[in-house]
Amino acid sequence: MISGVMEIPVTVSELPLFRVPYAGEIHSRIIPFFFIRLLLRQNFNKHKPVVSYLHPYDIDYAQERFMHPGINESRIFNWLMYLNRKKMLVKVDRVLDLGCSILPYSQYIESIPAENRIELVSLKECGKHFLY
Repeated sequence: MISGVMEIPVTVSELPLFRVPYAGEIHSRIIPFFFIRLLLRQNFNKHKPVVSYLHPYDIDYAQERFMHPGINESRIFNWLMYLNRKKMLVKVDRVLDLGCSILPYSQYIESIPAENRIELVSLKECGKHFLY
């Protein structure tokens, strides 16, 4: 078993002009499903996995609304915190209907050969190495 802190970046699109994270968090709540499906198929056609992450609040549409700390009292960012939460589980079901499977991160990491894991420079603040 692998121990320590691991950095597992979410999948981003490989569009010609820009890269878009589409596989988790607010990105998957605001990007229309037809576009997410297109980007998923692009990855799968290249036999690449799609790494995603959802915060619990991404699916908690019943959460009491309040100004989230750390977003500098921005009404726009706060509005985005609640946008399309009710639709998130439907999107996850639609992704699964495409034949996708969900793995825990630990199983995904174990599937990557050790020689393909990259050790990054240690961070001075915590003295830890991040791997991905």
